[in-house]
Amino acid sequence: MLLSIKQPFAPLDHIRIGEAEGRVISLNSRSTLLMNFEGNHIRIPNSQVYKATIVNYSRNPQRRFDFELGFTHTQIC
Repeated sequence: MLLSIKQPFAPLDHIRIGEAEGRVISLNSRSTLLMNFEGNHIRIPNSQVYKATIVNYSRNPQRRFDFELGFTHTQIC
């Protein structure tokens, strides 16, 4: 009930709840259903969701990304 009022995420948001990460499929009175990026459904009881740290990657479209780039340098004589 409290998750419905506070609305920390919406359907199709990319979120992380504790160790679980994926897109929100549904939120009902008993659980939150995520689909991870391998296509598996993850059902998390709302009692755990309410106590866990929630990271919503979709909430701010102007967020920072980290990328690692590498290159090799060859010298031609």
